[in-house]
Amino acid sequence: MDSSKRYAIVFIVLVMGITWAFNLYIFKHQTHLSMYTLSMIIPGIVALFLNAFRYRSFKGITAPFSRRLSIKILGFSVGYPVIFITLLAALDVVCFIGTIDHHRLETMQWLPPLSVAMTGFLVVCAEEYGWRGFLLPNIASGFGELFATVAVGIVWAVWHIPAVLFLAKLTQVGNVYTLVGVQVVAMFVFSLPFAYCYFKSGSIIPPILFHFVWNYYNPLVLGSIYNNRHGIIDGEILYINGEGVAGILLGSLFLLWFIRRLQNHNLRPVYSV
Repeated sequence: MDSSKRYAIVFIVLVMGITWAFNLYIFKHQTHLSMYTLSMIIPGIVALFLNAFRYRSFKGITAPFSRRLSIKILGFSVGYPVIFITLLAALDVVCFIGTIDHHRLETMQWLPPLSVAMTGFLVVCAEEYGWRGFLLPNIASGFGELFATVAVGIVWAVWHIPAVLFLAKLTQVGNVYTLVGVQVVAMFVFSLPFAYCYFKSGSIIPPILFHFVWNYYNPLVLGSIYNNRHGIIDGEILYINGEGVAGILLGSLFLLWFIRRLQNHNLRPVYSV
């Protein structure tokens, strides 16, 4: 077994074990729920230590950030989630499963406050450093882009289970296990455009931008599936949300396009250090 595969396995075992144990602790002791966000940075911390141990150089640690970026891929990483959310909101209304809350529309803050932007950016930066910056290229080096995308999509989806499960129980968002099942499928569907952003650029900056835009505007417009808060489009969040049934159906329409691109694109080296 080559080193990339070994590091991928070690990363999965450590991240899954630490995250599940951490989530179990904070939700068992509900006075620590404010620490929930810390679970999101675990993949980045694990990847940082593994890269430091593997390369023993600053260049090796920062390699996922070091590629030159094109305007095209930066535009895709911001434009795709914005267009997707806008289109899904329109479809929710047209299909009569959602209605526009005009009061929320008039009072919504379309740009995040600086503190929210900084916190959100740091969280997704850590998460993407682990998943797309470390695990994805290490698996791809041995098995190819498409296999790596599917594998990371499955692992990433399963990684979300404890947080979704515990939060669903706390917020009473319908049937807990239905929500978990829908969320797992949604995470897998969205792992493809995230992977495409990475492979097209060789950098985690486009996935970070994609993730940040998605995390802010999806709950703003379509509500939060995690805490059952409604957005501009009012309706059953499990159905109308970008990480719900409607998001899965719309996202699935683009799967073939991403699969073809991932099959045809020539993989760059995992790291050049």
